[in-house]
Amino acid sequence: MRGNSIIKTNWINLLRVFTGVLVYAIIWGLSELHYNFFQALLSSLIGILLYGFMFWAGFITLLLAFDVILIARTKSNLKIKLLLEWFVVSSPFIYWTIVYREYIFAVGVVSFFIAQLIRIKVISNKRNTWREITREDVNN
Repeated sequence: MRGNSIIKTNWINLLRVFTGVLVYAIIWGLSELHYNFFQALLSSLIGILLYGFMFWAGFITLLLAFDVILIARTKSNLKIKLLLEWFVVSSPFIYWTIVYREYIFAVGVVSFFIAQLIRIKVISNKRNTWREITREDVNN
């Protein structure tokens, strides 16, 4: 699998983290702030997209940088590299969860971990498919 294709799998991380944080923020808005569903949804979207803009910019930048540095060159030890990427990118958010007791960061960290596990399977599956196609071309 090419490095460019691996970088394209970052949508899994973005979608999973966004969905996890959005669901948490909606539930928090409904239960703690006693909003109706529309208010909880709208305030969650505004909070995640606008207030969290710097988070998303840093998160995407770090993901792309780690993918280019660690994974795009060589795909050996993929699981270790993706888990290292998760740990390094998640470290500030784990710290903020502990210090500020803002559990939305913990939800983002857990969602990111699950997304990395899914990404390992997707990348491994694509790599195996690519190997099978190449073997068929060689054999024929």
